Amino acid sequence: MHKFLGANMSNLSSPAIEADQLRLKKIITLVGLGYLFLILCDPKDGIAKISIQFILKDQLHLQPAQLSAFFALIFMPWYFKPLAGLLTDNFSFLGTRRKGYLVTASALAGVLWLVLSVIPKTYSALVVVLLAINVALVTAQTTLGGMLVQYGQEFKATGRMSSIRNGAENLGVLCAGLIGGWVAAHFLGIGLAVVGVLLWVLTFLFVSLLKEPKVAKSDVSALRSTLAQFKSLFTSKSMWVATVFWMLVRFSPGFQTPLFFHQTETLKLAPEFIGFLAFINAGTALVGSLAYIYLCKKFPLRTLLYGGVLLSVLSAFCYLGYNSRESAIWVESAAGLGTGMAFLAILDLLARSTPKGSEALGYSLIFSFGNMSLLGSDVLGSNLYETFHHNFTPMVWINSGTSALVLLAIPFLPKMIVSHTDGHHSEVGAELYHDA
Repeated sequence: MHKFLGANMSNLSSPAIEADQLRLKKIITLVGLGYLFLILCDPKDGIAKISIQFILKDQLHLQPAQLSAFFALIFMPWYFKPLAGLLTDNFSFLGTRRKGYLVTASALAGVLWLVLSVIPKTYSALVVVLLAINVALVTAQTTLGGMLVQYGQEFKATGRMSSIRNGAENLGVLCAGLIGGWVAAHFLGIGLAVVGVLLWVLTFLFVSLLKEPKVAKSDVSALRSTLAQFKSLFTSKSMWVATVFWMLVRFSPGFQTPLFFHQTETLKLAPEFIGFLAFINAGTALVGSLAYIYLCKKFPLRTLLYGGVLLSVLSAFCYLGYNSRESAIWVESAAGLGTGMAFLAILDLLARSTPKGSEALGYSLIFSFGNMSLLGSDVLGSNLYETFHHNFTPMVWINSGTSALVLLAIPFLPKMIVSHTDGHHSEVGAELYHDA
């Protein structure tokens, strides 16, 4: 396990090393479980994703642009993640910095999913309840992201922590792919209720496993730390460079909504098979996550960014052959591995770029800009798909070409962020984690 923590522990006594190893192991376990359950219960990627898509398409008869607009509306809370980050970084809740937010948000989201399972499936009802669910999930995930960055920087393990996060999310998507299509086809209401129960299980895990000291920060000290935090964020060159890079990655005109219509209208795929394809995609992405735990300790981040983005572009071109059940399996396999490797390197970049002391706010701020960019890409992609009369091929060329342009931005990333491997302990690394 000493090898897992890296050379940054070499100057500590053996008991101290063992204590830190145990502490890191517990944190990694909780972060992994947290992201696993949150992705299972996410309306966008979780168990209920396919069910919601079919409700909108078949019961409410929404077209591609209308469907993407619906999701843009209900995911509005994700564009305000920095507010949740500001709260959890500076204002204690139920006497703790992170635990109170995690317990309350996950429990509330569980109740709301149960409500969604029994109410009439009208457009307005779906919007209201799913908006509320996303507010709760944003709070929980932002707080968990703050823990990831905080302890990832403390142990110089941002690459490994990001791998655990991405691996847990891919495992969740993998499980959701197997279950989601079946739920959409056979047990819609019950499946939505199960999502609520899963969130209560997560609440229990936070209550029982997360040991966090009580904090008592006055309103005056919280306000002072908030002002200092904003100063640190707005003067952090590394964070803003990483933010712009992340927005470029996310803005490639999306074809997730066009892909769903291509699967259901052109290829006539059943919900169960669409779920199976999501399972395949997440499975190969999970392989990439496990590989990154090793690769991030052997190669500098710059190399991993080039390799990951290049793999992502090549796998995107494979969608040109997405024209049958058999080819869909192979394409989803390649896409999962390619985009997974690119995403992991970028997650590592974002965690390294977040200023110390602003873990949740800085990390969430970067992701919020990326979410806004993604919103534009999906809406643009869906409208282009309708302009091309539901022809999926032009969408593949546009997406692949714009993704390739990201390679041109990598040389402009700050050297102190991308020049070293995970676990590196040098003056450059120290400067990175105290960047202001």
